[in-house]
Amino acid sequence: MYGETGAAMREAFAELLRQHRVQQRLGGTPTERAELGAQIRAYRQSVLIWCSQALASVSRLTFSNQAPAQPNPFRSVGNAGHAASPAGELARTINLAKTEATATSASIEQLTTPTGHESVELWRTAARAAALAEHDTAPDVATAMSVPQAQAVVADVAAITQALVVLDQRYRNTPGWEQLAQGSRLGWAALAAALDVSLGQPDYTVDTLGWRPKTKPIAGPAKPGILGVL
Repeated sequence: MYGETGAAMREAFAELLRQHRVQQRLGGTPTERAELGAQIRAYRQSVLIWCSQALASVSRLTFSNQAPAQPNPFRSVGNAGHAASPAGELARTINLAKTEATATSASIEQLTTPTGHESVELWRTAARAAALAEHDTAPDVATAMSVPQAQAVVADVAAITQALVVLDQRYRNTPGWEQLAQGSRLGWAALAAALDVSLGQPDYTVDTLGWRPKTKPIAGPAKPGILGVL
């Protein structure tokens, strides 16, 4: 379910944000740190892909909670247009960061094989959760969401994006590191989306949606007591 995969991503990034002096934590020679950095960038790309896909799935349900701005009487009608929603701006900046990155998303082997390194393992946990969450926020699941539930997804994406921007600065001295395209704009877009969602009432029952294993009958005689009732 989305509640499990979303929580796994948030917990992994929360722990990464508590880590400082990244180069000392990576350790090893510059060549070894470059190899770890390349692996981390692959995990980061997997997370960016989920962020992009999640926002695309809920895009029809995301509306700004801010009051519409007063029209400018000195602006021509043909150039007025409609202001983009904070969620839409966040989606555009995430897509830019995703497409400008040279790293590819983590392979199945990278997602399923333990790294043996504390910090890199947290990135792997986040990327693995993001890969699983693609099923929990897929378009067919999003059709069952309400607007407040979609706002909760936007809030999660905004929080994860803010974490990626902060970590991007901490890892910038890693040999061969590639920073996020327009990282400052990405950070501000994430902050704007988070603030916009906070003006509404996000519904966290969205955690109950998504993929779950099929139920199956339990063989054998009924168990005594409450277990038998269940």
